[in-house]
Amino acid sequence: MELKPCSGLFSTVKDIYGADIEFYVPDIEVITASGHWDLPIPADWVDFDVLWSPDSKFVALTGNLNGYIESVRVFQITESGPVSIDVAKMPFADMIRRFPPCRAAHADPTVCAASHDDKDFNFAAIAWTGTHTLVLMSEVPCTSLWGGIMCQVMGYEVDPPGGNIVETMTARDFQRKWQHEIAWSFHIPEPPEWQN
Repeated sequence: MELKPCSGLFSTVKDIYGADIEFYVPDIEVITASGHWDLPIPADWVDFDVLWSPDSKFVALTGNLNGYIESVRVFQITESGPVSIDVAKMPFADMIRRFPPCRAAHADPTVCAASHDDKDFNFAAIAWTGTHTLVLMSEVPCTSLWGGIMCQVMGYEVDPPGGNIVETMTARDFQRKWQHEIAWSFHIPEPPEWQN
């Protein structure tokens, strides 16, 4: 199996002031003995990384639309083509349980009340461990809208295709185990601040 960059396309989104921003989004094609398929990359991603699982049965894409909001897409490569898998659903539920947005000190009430899926937090695929267990980093976005939980980080090992959590890591454990796979110097966030 292989990935092949294709021609790509130009996409347009609005910036915070309503102006059009045009950028190039490459296409990626998965090539196997049984066929060729384009991987659906979100049209607003301006940058992304690709990680194959060691058994070549899964591929993880981590991308962003602005350099500080990350999301992850995982595909199982089957004989009939790539199948999308939601690997962030259970880690997001765990993050919400550990860092409830509406209990955070100084959180924007409209943001905390609207937190309901993994698109609200940052997720990045860091590495594969074992045959097909994916290491994810999850982060509450580093913006004051999240108040006392901003920048909180957890690490997860997740098994696709079910998306079950195999291991949960605190930020300190995640740094100790996976800093060698990260291209930046990971820092431990300050403890969360809660409402009185």
